[in-house]
Amino acid sequence: MKKSPKLPPGIDQNRAQRYRVRIYFEGRQHTVGVFRTVGDAKAALAIAHSEKARGTFIPPAEKRANIRAQREAEKLKQQRDEKTVLDLGDAWLAWLERMGRSTGTIYTYRRHLEGYFYPTFGAQPVTSITTDDITKWYDKLRKDKGSGVAPRAYLTVSAMFRYATGETKDLPRSFAPWIDESPADVPGGAKTEAKTRTSDEPVATPEEIAQIAAGMPPREALGVLLAGWCALRIGEVLGLRRRHIRRTGRTGQRVVWLSIEEQVQARGSGPRLDPPKSVAGIRDVPVPTRLVPALEAHLKNYVGKDADSFLFPRDLTGNQVHNPNTYRKHFNKARDAVNARSEQQPPRLEGFTFHGLRHSALTRLGQAGATLSDLMSFAGHSDIESVLVYQHSERDRLSSLAETMSEKLQLAQDVIS
Repeated sequence: MKKSPKLPPGIDQNRAQRYRVRIYFEGRQHTVGVFRTVGDAKAALAIAHSEKARGTFIPPAEKRANIRAQREAEKLKQQRDEKTVLDLGDAWLAWLERMGRSTGTIYTYRRHLEGYFYPTFGAQPVTSITTDDITKWYDKLRKDKGSGVAPRAYLTVSAMFRYATGETKDLPRSFAPWIDESPADVPGGAKTEAKTRTSDEPVATPEEIAQIAAGMPPREALGVLLAGWCALRIGEVLGLRRRHIRRTGRTGQRVVWLSIEEQVQARGSGPRLDPPKSVAGIRDVPVPTRLVPALEAHLKNYVGKDADSFLFPRDLTGNQVHNPNTYRKHFNKARDAVNARSEQQPPRLEGFTFHGLRHSALTRLGQAGATLSDLMSFAGHSDIESVLVYQHSERDRLSSLAETMSEKLQLAQDVIS
């Protein structure tokens, strides 16, 4: 029987008559490989010792792990490169919906993307978008659409790319980023130029507000008065229920308050109830005393007895939310009727909107001596710049301001009968 040749240290022969090469490295034994001939095994062992001496030796298991990691990285990169900006937008908006963002907010984001961003970048891979691309897009949008549209659209785009990097708050740990860094990095891109009210912008007089209210369907007239004297948005008017009417104080000194807790929105879908956009929007607003009789008459004639009954339901026989678009059409018709009777040409309220009622109320409140804090509390304003100086006004002071305004309210008592 032929005797097996003596093998050098680091080489042994297994049962399959193959030659296994092993080497010690950093206190551990590593298998270099298995070879058919002893010559190949000796050559592999010599190479391993040489690499070890030069400090370049990498254990084969580690090499294989590196190769697998590289292949996974290449696969992930390929998957990233195949995803378009349209795909990213859909994923981001779907995540926002799952997180409970309001339908109106998602609708606004979608409009920004579809109107201003997708036409240029929608079909492009997310990984191909650069900071230079975003900067050029922003500069053109600002030039074409102005400093009102461009910053708002940019904020939407910036938030979408922040989601893509995985830096958005509340993302799960399993989230796989689409990109490593956001290309939305335009210095001052989110800054808007403050709009200043001019003397040419109409502020409706008490008489004009009363005339518009008189031209509304009787069960909707009070809404114009509440907007024009309590500075309510149209959605806040339509969101009022019987339980939102609160009375405080003693007889003879009683103050009536409107609790603003919800609003009706119609953007993106049918009319629905949403909470105010910010905490500041949830507030109590005093009703001027001279407007209280009209409010009480409305509650008696048009509002159900249940606490959840809407002040301005869609139909008298039900309790479904009124569509803001329908209510706005009625307002526009009543406004146009007032303008048609105007001797001034063009009419002073030409193009006057329902939101103009809110502006008119806040203007009169400012003229009555309200501080910035009073105005913000009364109106429910909240934005990044004003949060630092925001303070809640005292209820007594708001009530006093409402009474000052009430002195100017001559016609409201006779509008609704």
